[in-house]
Amino acid sequence: MSYSLIETFKRIVSEANRFNRVDFGGYDIYMLASDGRTITAKIRFDGGGQDQNEAYLFLESSTGHSRMTTLTLHQFEHLSSYAAHSERIQALVSTSA
Repeated sequence: MSYSLIETFKRIVSEANRFNRVDFGGYDIYMLASDGRTITAKIRFDGGGQDQNEAYLFLESSTGHSRMTTLTLHQFEHLSSYAAHSERIQALVSTSA
């Protein structure tokens, strides 16, 4: 687990352009960086199969650079809730503007 990746994830979420919910509480979050790159953050929980109950965080830039770390269930739940809350706040701000 990498705390620097988690902090980067939180920054991406706070500056996100778009959120996409996926299965088991996961998210794809997209951010357009000031230099024109698209940065994607993905959190996933694998609820079945061989890797049952594994959660992970994956960060990828449109330049091809990527990083990944596994998450504890507690970290996954925290980051998923953080993303959901940020998505709701962003929707409220955009509808009230």
